[in-house]
Amino acid sequence: MHTSLKLSLIVGGVLVLYAICTHIFLLNPLPSFEYFDFRPQFTTTMTQAHLKGWHARALAHPCPNPYTFVPRRESVKIALLRNSPLEHEGFSLAIFAEDDAYIVVDAMGRILNLPSTSPDIKDLLDLGHQTLNLPIANRFRNIWMVKRQMTSQPIDRFFYISETGERQTSVSGYSPTHTELARPVEHYTHLPPVLQELFGFVLEAREGYQPGRDGGNADKEVISKVMAVLGDL
Repeated sequence: MHTSLKLSLIVGGVLVLYAICTHIFLLNPLPSFEYFDFRPQFTTTMTQAHLKGWHARALAHPCPNPYTFVPRRESVKIALLRNSPLEHEGFSLAIFAEDDAYIVVDAMGRILNLPSTSPDIKDLLDLGHQTLNLPIANRFRNIWMVKRQMTSQPIDRFFYISETGERQTSVSGYSPTHTELARPVEHYTHLPPVLQELFGFVLEAREGYQPGRDGGNADKEVISKVMAVLGDL
């Protein structure tokens, strides 16, 4: 085949390919870069799904002498409180770090003794630490408000305490399925994944608890001792 004919065929093929690509692009344009948010999200992309059921596993380690436990403010690592029409100053969870163990107190006042090597507690603490990287939702209790149809939703107040200080992060109307926020927090329009996971896990500590204005079915002696050291949170 003549060289000029070969060249003509190649050029023609290129032009046809260009026309096809142009047509496809016009029908399916790429999204504009203005739709991409390149700002850092400050949340983990790694799931902690293995933490599901941590509370049920912890129940296998009851404290042998629960009423001898003396909670100390300086040992608190995690606390979860609840405010709702039924529980004005409700208690859900506290985790204390002792010399060689973690002491977990759940909503019913059960005291659980887990070893300091417990992977569940370490991963809960890791999730709690990640709350330090999130923006502050508001000045009053740092409440992230999930959009819900019903009003008067419970407010779950999570506290993470470290050597450098403490951070309160609250969620109003937490739901395993609803994440859209009633009001955006900076660039977040949905509850950050780390909070969605964290609150789902720590609320396991309420399993078996039946709330009531007088403390429900919780061990009131244990809860009163714990709340006494959490009073300034």
